[in-house]
Amino acid sequence: AAAWAADDASREIEALREKARQVEGTRISEEKKLKNIDLKIQQIQGRIAEVKESVASRRAQIALLDKELASCEADFAAAEKNMHGQWVEVYKGASLDLINAYHGNERYAGDVRAILEDRSRRVEEYRKLKQERAATREKTRRLAELLEKDLAELSRALDDLAAQRARKAQLVSSLQGQSRQYQDRIQDLLERLREEARKAPEPESGFAGSK
Repeated sequence: AAAWAADDASREIEALREKARQVEGTRISEEKKLKNIDLKIQQIQGRIAEVKESVASRRAQIALLDKELASCEADFAAAEKNMHGQWVEVYKGASLDLINAYHGNERYAGDVRAILEDRSRRVEEYRKLKQERAATREKTRRLAELLEKDLAELSRALDDLAAQRARKAQLVSSLQGQSRQYQDRIQDLLERLREEARKAPEPESGFAGSK
């Protein structure tokens, strides 16, 4: 009976060792997956930092362009007002005497035209500059929005990976617990076998032993 019990314990130990090897193999595989997830999380975190920096740079650029646009609009309005005042002065007769005086002198008439043309040119330059700044601002704004969209997608991906990592970590912890249980059970069985071996009677000697 003791021998049969020892054989049963030995078979159970071998079965437990096989299960422990399988669990350990699974644990190692899951830990590798966990490390891969950690690597991906690290990469996405780095990418998020880069995108945030780019978004901040674009927003600062937009703020600067807003100031430039405001300055362009003020210059444009001032130049347009100045030129308009000069045209009003000329065509409504405020400087009629002066124009009559200049009428007989082609050089003076050319000066008047040159002044008005210069004002008109400056107004057009301000208009073009304003349009260029507005176009640049709109392009920068669209780029900032695309970057913010990328940032939102990266944040969602990071959340998904964090959830996966939590599940993997829980699985690895569970496998470690199973492995410890198997090892503890194996140690208990080995201890029981050693205890039974110590309790086994010594073989008799002489005629009784031979019998």
